[in-house]
Amino acid sequence: MKSAFRSREEQLSNAARNYKKQSKRITQRHEKLLIHYRWLAPNYTFSFNWDIEYIRGKFVKKISVTSRRGGSSQ
Repeated sequence: MKSAFRSREEQLSNAARNYKKQSKRITQRHEKLLIHYRWLAPNYTFSFNWDIEYIRGKFVKKISVTSRRGGSSQ
C-alpha cells in the first residue's frame, strides 16, 4: 500500500513539475510575442481575417494577416 501511495505521489509531483515548466515556456513565449508586437505596431496596421473551411472532411481554421506600412490613416 505504501508503494502505491509513493508511486502516486511521484506521479503528481512530476505532473506539477511539468506543468510549471510548460507554464514558464508559455509565459516566456507570450512575453516575446508582446515585445515583437509592440515593436511592429507603430509601423504597421494589421488586419486579421478568421475563416473556417471544410477541407477533406474536417473543419480547418484559416487565419490570414495583412499589413499596411505606415500606421493607421483613419
